[in-house]
Amino acid sequence: KCSNPAHTYPKILLALSHNITEPRLLALASGALFYVALRWIEAYGLWYGRKWASLLGIISAGLYVPLELAEMVSHPSWLNTGLLVINLAIVAVLWRNLRHHRH
Repeated sequence: KCSNPAHTYPKILLALSHNITEPRLLALASGALFYVALRWIEAYGLWYGRKWASLLGIISAGLYVPLELAEMVSHPSWLNTGLLVINLAIVAVLWRNLRHHRH
């Protein structure tokens, strides 16, 4: 089994693209646009110091923590550990920012 993502993911994407239909493509594009819009709204709110943006950031960054923990347990590496630590630091900074807004 090859653990190189550059070897695995292109094959997965090629297999998916082989069976793509117009409704699936539209669903993928809509999902991508929704994700980008949500990130832009979050960025706007964080830039202008909005309280709701910190909460949105905590939720969106926090959603990745269980996935990163599972990946770190199944494939321990410095990269996986580093990504988890960075994501936890982002959540901590946003949490501190949110608490600062309350006082």
